[in-house]
Amino acid sequence: MSESNIKFKNLVDKLFYSTSSSSIVWSLTDENYPFCIIADYKIVLTSGVDYEGEPMEYITIYNLDGHTVDSFNDNSISAFKPQMGQSFHNYWKVMESLREMAVRQATGADKAIDEIIDALNDNDVPF
Repeated sequence: MSESNIKFKNLVDKLFYSTSSSSIVWSLTDENYPFCIIADYKIVLTSGVDYEGEPMEYITIYNLDGHTVDSFNDNSISAFKPQMGQSFHNYWKVMESLREMAVRQATGADKAIDEIIDALNDNDVPF
């Protein structure tokens, strides 16, 4: 395993846990990809498919001038076993979940649903 892959894995782990605890402010690019700014770097999460049509998750890091500093995908860290619990069998799933959490935080989807549920609870709607 290369030193870069270890760093990529550590970055994914930190982004996942920080996003889970809402410690990162996520926004959306014009193309609706989640991104955040950390330590003067823009981190963008995207998805796609490889040459065999298999789903892939990507992380690209840009400097504030918009130049790519580094990028990697879930295959770069596929040799590692995630430590996030039994529901995560590989880093593709971790990175997919990270991207989905980031999108929901950026759009405010979870907050909106919580507010709607609270409003319905306040109206004593029986369920």
